[in-house]
Amino acid sequence: TEIRQNFDAETVFKRYQKLRDVGFALGKKLTERLTKQTIEEGAARLGMLRGKTIVFPTEDMTSVLMDYCIYHVSRDGHNALDDYLLDNPPESESDKHVWLRAAQHSRYCRVKFGSVVPAAGAWIQILGTPETHFLADYGLSISAVPDMVMATRLIFFDNFCCTGGAG
Repeated sequence: TEIRQNFDAETVFKRYQKLRDVGFALGKKLTERLTKQTIEEGAARLGMLRGKTIVFPTEDMTSVLMDYCIYHVSRDGHNALDDYLLDNPPESESDKHVWLRAAQHSRYCRVKFGSVVPAAGAWIQILGTPETHFLADYGLSISAVPDMVMATRLIFFDNFCCTGGAG
């Protein structure tokens, strides 16, 4: 993967940390807003609903279900993120505004890791595309290795991206 000239990982990581905190808080609010009907519909679409019981193949599938319900289950053409924005419009250009707008354009995709930047993240390529991005994530800066492949939601900002929590 390409490493861009004049890229300052330390500055990017500091910005990521601020936006990550905003994203965690908003993710909690979005999850709390999901109705039982929305969760059951998402679980049924993902093959996790057995009668009226949601059966998770593994513990980490809870985050996958919540991600799916927030972004892919719609009512009247709006998903949970759209509804949150309508009910709680953020102050223009605030970190909350930046995160919510970026989340609206996020994508669930498979990525291949390139070079790792210690204590900051790694360069990734979105599989099936020529796109390369810097993925800011401290944990992945420790655990990722070149050529590792992962599926996750990516939220894109000006000069980096981060995961959306459902890897």
